[in-house]
Amino acid sequence: MAEFYHFFDGLRESPSPKSGGFWEASNVPKVGDLFRGDSFLEFRDCRDLPVIFTAANGDAIARLEEERFIWCQLEDHRILDCAASFNDLLGNWISFHSVGDGHPFDSFGRD
Repeated sequence: MAEFYHFFDGLRESPSPKSGGFWEASNVPKVGDLFRGDSFLEFRDCRDLPVIFTAANGDAIARLEEERFIWCQLEDHRILDCAASFNDLLGNWISFHSVGDGHPFDSFGRD
């Protein structure tokens, strides 16, 4: 993950709102910074986790302490397992792009 940030810090598509992007290492928010209020009680247990990626629709990928990643789906208020490692996360991100009909980690962005 450190090597990724060294070479690709803040990687996103242009224009940036098109499909979201990875956060810059110097500006990584926590889940609680993005999801606030009583309507997001489902996310309270992960509020202190760092957000690695935010999709265009507001979904977020957060990192657990044990190098796993979860997908916080904004619209459905659900938390799903996303990847068992950073390599898996990048593989999943690349898979979205290889299909070409959707946005990475965006629960409503796929046609």
